[in-house]
Parts: sequence; C-alpha cells; structure tokens
Amino acid sequence: MPARTAGAILTAAALTLGGLFAGVSPAAASGGGIAALKVAAPHCDEWKHGFSGSAKCTGLTSGSEFRVVVLCGYPNGNTFYTRGLWKNSGGTSTATCHPNGASIPITVATQMRP
Repeated sequence: MPARTAGAILTAAALTLGGLFAGVSPAAASGGGIAALKVAAPHCDEWKHGFSGSAKCTGLTSGSEFRVVVLCGYPNGNTFYTRGLWKNSGGTSTATCHPNGASIPITVATQMRP
C-alpha cells in the first residue's frame, strides 16, 4: 500500500475515532504513516467512596478535560446520573449521589472533552 494511501486511511481513522488519536493532527497522521504517530493515551482511575464517585486522569493533551459521571441508585430501583466538575490532567473530579445516603453510586465512568 503506498504511503500516501496509508496516510489517508490513518487520517480518516483518527477523525472517525476521535479521542483514540488525541493530540495527533491530521497533518501529522498523513505525513509519515504509522511512524509519525506518537500517541500518549490518557490514564484514568475511577472509584466509589461512601455516597460519591471520583475519577482522576493523567496524560491528557493540553486543553483536554475530563469529568466523572456516576450512575446512582435508590433502594426502590430508580436510578439517575450525576456529574462532577470538568478538570484538567492530574485533577480529581467527584460527584455525590445523595449526601444523606438516600442513594448510592452504582457505577463510575469518565467523560472526556477535547
């Protein structure tokens, strides 16, 4: 496969997959093929504690942010989502389901934005 065609495919993949190739411009992806890609994937830790959920992410590209999204549940089975504040790389985002324990965290996830 010619290098120009491989570069076009990588560019299309980077644009389609969004966050997977975060920090790689289309010009860099098409210019030198696979050797030009130097992707540092962000790393996020997510955890539940008490009536809250938290996430801490590192390795985000400059200008990128993340926040925690917590699925909370009541004893009757009803659920809702709560979200933490947007944070930069190295920060911790926390969201509380209900401070008096009326609901508890079921799952904790991370949402990214460029």
